[in-house]
Amino acid sequence: VSDFGTLVKCSKELFGPTTYLEPFESDIEPVTFNQLYDFIKNFDNYLLPLNIEEEEKIAVLLPNSSLMVLLFFSIIATKRIFVPINPKSTPNEIDYILNDSQAVLFFTDTNQKKKVEQLQYSVETIIIQKYSDFINDILSQNSSNINDKKQNDGNLGAEIIYTSGTTGEPKGVLLTHNNFLEDSFCLGKMFGFNASNKFLTVSPLFHNSGQIITTLVPLWSGGQTTAVRSDMGMVKFWYFVDRFDIDWSLGMPAHVNFILENNIKPKKNTLKGFFCGGAKLDSRKQTEFEERFSVPIFNNYGLTETTSIAVCDNPTSNDRVVGSVGQVIPINEIKIYKENKEVQPMEIGEIRIKGPNVFKEYINKPRITNKTLKDGWLATGDLGYHDENGFIFIKDRVDNMILVG
Repeated sequence: VSDFGTLVKCSKELFGPTTYLEPFESDIEPVTFNQLYDFIKNFDNYLLPLNIEEEEKIAVLLPNSSLMVLLFFSIIATKRIFVPINPKSTPNEIDYILNDSQAVLFFTDTNQKKKVEQLQYSVETIIIQKYSDFINDILSQNSSNINDKKQNDGNLGAEIIYTSGTTGEPKGVLLTHNNFLEDSFCLGKMFGFNASNKFLTVSPLFHNSGQIITTLVPLWSGGQTTAVRSDMGMVKFWYFVDRFDIDWSLGMPAHVNFILENNIKPKKNTLKGFFCGGAKLDSRKQTEFEERFSVPIFNNYGLTETTSIAVCDNPTSNDRVVGSVGQVIPINEIKIYKENKEVQPMEIGEIRIKGPNVFKEYINKPRITNKTLKDGWLATGDLGYHDENGFIFIKDRVDNMILVG
């Protein structure tokens, strides 16, 4: 499998009539693997009169929702480039992203109408009134005249995610089909996910933290996914776990802290594991969560530039080390450098990562791309060390800048 379209087609052939997407919205019907395939083909048809060519950029400003999941797949599988935007972005931030990416189409909803009216960048804009109507309209189209697109070599652009990093203006991280497929397949295989697994997406779908494990992995395994708005997902976490029999989810330390403070217990608790990354989780909070809910937390580490996770606690190992973010996943290599020399275990230096999930480039920024990618190694800007057994510990940023919020 070298691209999204082929993955969707294979999952349709393997898991066809079973449910892939179980909506939390009351007015949207479950979407099977067959229907996901149909939606993508019909979406391709929908774009025809708009003259959107392959590899052109389509921006999407929507909260986590069933529609956001479908647009994520449809834009990439039809070989356009997905440009997600945080719904909390200001008009100036949206303008910057639309202009820098040279987006030719922009999807948003009525909640963003005031912001859209303030935009300077001129782009074909589709303001969606009701998600369920849009989904039904696409599914009801007849796309029998559309042929399957040819496979690509995997190096084709799939998504541009804007990251502020720690300095300067936002950088557009260009990720390829192959970046996504390698990372999601590797993690799915590591954890042995199968068709019985049900995933809950509470992490943002405008970032790859919400896209890999809880959205893409079920396509490989035949599992089921539900995407809920991040704010609701935090406040009503156990409600959603109980309602949809969720067994896996992913979040940040803020999610863990909030769930503990909320002091609500699940009624039946089907959760088998919780992935936690994005910042350092207090080891006492981890112990408290695991003891209170009998659910293991799997710490992990990665960047937008590594298409999410590059280091993770191993599910088959009982010797998880408190304070560590785990060990490097099978597709990645990690080296730690100080003054361009590789350091010894327990010595702090800059973390560098290599592997097929490492991004292609920062768009329109060749100088920064060349500085960050050194002979195929990603210079992360993160300081850390590894112990004798390969467990990775994150300590700080090279430039020691703290981002709040």
